[in-house]
Amino acid sequence: MIEELIRREGFGDDDVPDLLSVNYKLIDLVSHEWSMHSPQMRHAVEAHDAELPKLVQLLDLEVGAGRWVIVLTADHGATPHPRVTGGWPIDTSDVGARIRARFDDGDGHPLVQQVQPTQVFLDRGELPPGGLGAVAGLVSRLTKADTPVGGARPAPGQAGQRVFAAVFPSGALARCVPRTGGG
Repeated sequence: MIEELIRREGFGDDDVPDLLSVNYKLIDLVSHEWSMHSPQMRHAVEAHDAELPKLVQLLDLEVGAGRWVIVLTADHGATPHPRVTGGWPIDTSDVGARIRARFDDGDGHPLVQQVQPTQVFLDRGELPPGGLGAVAGLVSRLTKADTPVGGARPAPGQAGQRVFAAVFPSGALARCVPRTGGG
């Protein structure tokens, strides 16, 4: 498909720079499903590594050797499986449900906008009394027993262990970073 697009759209046919953005999604999907240490990830990276020289050859042929630039980037890295790190997999949908159950006033305007593994997005206009601190307090007290993924069970004696080392409003970060510069 990429070959067809480059040829059909005439990449390199004139002096106007062309931009091609390609998302190789397989590695991302594999990292979410099986983690970075899985055989599936090894195979996905090998497959992409095998395809990159083909793209280089195609660009040399269609655009011209030395007439193009390639930039490789990613939206995030992969993480190791909790079995490798000893971490605890957290059910983010359960975190959102607990915040909603405790603080959402049911007025049709949801407090919780989205929950990601590293952050919770809230509608500030829907904050409860106590504001962000109240929500952070609830989340900071969540335990392994509160947040299991897919029926996981904490090891004996670990059910009450808290799952977050720190929970704070993002605005607190600005107070921790020294300001530099003249403005």
